[in-house]
Amino acid sequence: MNKILGTFAVVCLAVAANAQNWTTVSASNITDLNQQKLAAGTLCFLITDLNDNPISVNIGGGGQSLQRPFCSSVTNGSAASFTVPNPANTAPANISYRVTATDSSTGQIVLRYTEVQFTGGTFNFDNYVPGFNLPLGSSAPVLSVGSLTITGSCTGCGSGGGGGYGTIQNAGTSLAQRATANFFSGISCTDNSGSTRTDCQIDQSFNPTWTGTHTFNGTANIAGTFQIGGAAPQGKIPIGNGSSYVPGDPLVQGTQAEGSTSTANPVVIGGYDTAGTPAIHRAITLNGAPAGTEYGIVTRNIPGGTQTVTGTVTANVGSTNGVALDATLTSGSLKAQGNVASASADSGNPVKVGGVFNATQPAVTNAQRVDAQFSNRGELLIAKGVSGFSIDNTGFNINNTPAVSQSGSWTVQPGNTANTTPWLVQGNLSSNGAGAGSNRVGTLDGIAQTDFNNGTAATQGRDVAPNVGTDGLLWTAQLPAMRPASYVGSANFAGSSTTDNACLPGNASNTVLLTRVKVSCTQTTAGIVLMKIIKRSTADSGGTSAAITAVGDDSNYSAAVSAPLSYTGTGPTVGTALGFIDEYYLGCLALGTAAPNDIYILNRTQKPIVLRGTAQEACVNFNNSALTGGNLNVTFEWIETKTIAP
Repeated sequence: MNKILGTFAVVCLAVAANAQNWTTVSASNITDLNQQKLAAGTLCFLITDLNDNPISVNIGGGGQSLQRPFCSSVTNGSAASFTVPNPANTAPANISYRVTATDSSTGQIVLRYTEVQFTGGTFNFDNYVPGFNLPLGSSAPVLSVGSLTITGSCTGCGSGGGGGYGTIQNAGTSLAQRATANFFSGISCTDNSGSTRTDCQIDQSFNPTWTGTHTFNGTANIAGTFQIGGAAPQGKIPIGNGSSYVPGDPLVQGTQAEGSTSTANPVVIGGYDTAGTPAIHRAITLNGAPAGTEYGIVTRNIPGGTQTVTGTVTANVGSTNGVALDATLTSGSLKAQGNVASASADSGNPVKVGGVFNATQPAVTNAQRVDAQFSNRGELLIAKGVSGFSIDNTGFNINNTPAVSQSGSWTVQPGNTANTTPWLVQGNLSSNGAGAGSNRVGTLDGIAQTDFNNGTAATQGRDVAPNVGTDGLLWTAQLPAMRPASYVGSANFAGSSTTDNACLPGNASNTVLLTRVKVSCTQTTAGIVLMKIIKRSTADSGGTSAAITAVGDDSNYSAAVSAPLSYTGTGPTVGTALGFIDEYYLGCLALGTAAPNDIYILNRTQKPIVLRGTAQEACVNFNNSALTGGNLNVTFEWIETKTIAP
């Protein structure tokens, strides 16, 4: 329940405009002096000023009236009902009308009144009596009398005399009626002439002092100081005690269960630090390693399983015969024993053994304990005086025989057949020396290998018989290869680009070898155009492009990686040019010309144009000019092969 200081009611005065905005005009007895009714004609009302000049006015309820008459047809003395603006509600008010009646048979005006005025929702023209008319903007004369008692009804008087409220009440109790309503500071009233009323509201700068108990309905926005009991106790806040709010301390509690991820009602804790300069510090909970400067509680999950130890750890493992057994542990796994059984395949816990180097071997007798001895390189001395060992089919034996032998035949891979023939090929090779023929390794027939377009060595090819020419060079039979993959792309399109018209780019997967370019053209008027084949080191960007379909020379080839493009419109933003591959004056005939058209063909005879990576490309360009109403045919032929260093 909200409280308020006192209860009061403010009643604002308003003047209601009850009159209608339009007046309905009627007439049923328009006659002449001979009591002959007007057989056929027109009755018109035109808005004028006091000098009978047509004017425009604002119509009550909104809208503007034009300087045109409001008319209705007249038949046998009767006019059809029509509406005109009510003079009482126009701006300016109390306008006049010029009323005319016209005889249709002669076209003459047979009736004319000026400065006609009326009010109300209806006006019967049959009852109009010409006489005194009100001037524009004025009111009718007011009768001033003393106390006036009206019995019966009073049209237009209103409640309490006038068009506003007749009674002002305070909290439902009527006050004595007065001619003037006065509002003190805190309530501001202004006259609203446009809406014919008085507007009152509480001043926003009003600063009242309230005493007692008050009820607020709805939301109360309090700015500034809020006090309870005339004071604001330090460290206290308003707390409900069941009936009202009193200064007190809040009850702080956590409502979330253990492990909840909700952030509702977190409790901030802290304490008073007496070390150094005494100060209050807020406690912070951390879920990681602290920096060492926080005041708070570090929270971490309790680790389980094997723990990783970093740094140096000194552990006391007890004592033997009064001697402390200390061990220094470093990061890593500590394994104390080998528990793998004999012949087990588990290699989990091998045991590292060691001993003390002793250059002088002690003399021992039977049944005496002997320590394992090691060399100065940490090698285990198996037995003193051992000069060698032998390997036979029974195992590994230590004896005093230094020779090592293996009987039987060696097995040479591939195959599992024992072979006693030496399998290492060696010799003193020379080109023409004695015995060179017996020392050379013969060559075998093989498969001519090429590369796939993806760079993987192929297994297809032609079987070839190696042969050596008189010049000592190895040669093989040269037949058309199925690899690497080769493609062709051709397109017909409008030659409207003012930069590059078509481009073949390289790609990131392999190296592109451009072998052939073909170009032909038409235009509205036959003529010679300058065409250039340009190699670029950075790719074109933007522009209106369309993909040129790449077709493999072999249907078994995978799809081409490089994607040639054609350009129309204003063309792309060109990349950096490395130079011109070729320039050519090409004849472009008009479409439909019977004579054969020029065809440009770039056919590389020395070696293909190499395009590496996605930035390099070869482009067709008509000297940065567009063909007038022309079309182009462009064909690219290229090979995609494994990328190798030049």
